[in-house]
Amino acid sequence: RSVSLMPWHARLDSERALRGDLLIQVEVDYGSRLRGGIQKFEMERCDLASTAADARTFCFHEDIANMRLFGLARGGSLDNALVFKEGVVVNSDGLRYENETARHKALDALGDMAMGGQLVGRYTGVKPGHALNLA
Repeated sequence: RSVSLMPWHARLDSERALRGDLLIQVEVDYGSRLRGGIQKFEMERCDLASTAADARTFCFHEDIANMRLFGLARGGSLDNALVFKEGVVVNSDGLRYENETARHKALDALGDMAMGGQLVGRYTGVKPGHALNLA
């Protein structure tokens, strides 16, 4: 199955596995909103705990007011989320991984797949998000 959301140039490709394997590949690109350019990450089921489980959710400073206005991110703080302002991480402890945003997007994909009942196969997401994962 392949899904594209053209306004964001986002793409998702997924295929079922014949065995119980799971491979998640993610590529994110936020342009000037996040310095460092394109971030990539790949994990298999057995790698989850050691490579991605502690990757934090993230947002951009300029989006926080709107998120709060709509009742989102109520429990969000610099203790549990990354905040980027003008392309730089605001958190005093910095990034846990150079590609932490891509690792978190892989966790998002895993959670979305679990909601759909499919935790086997190959998932490749380019600029993925919940809307694309659940399409």
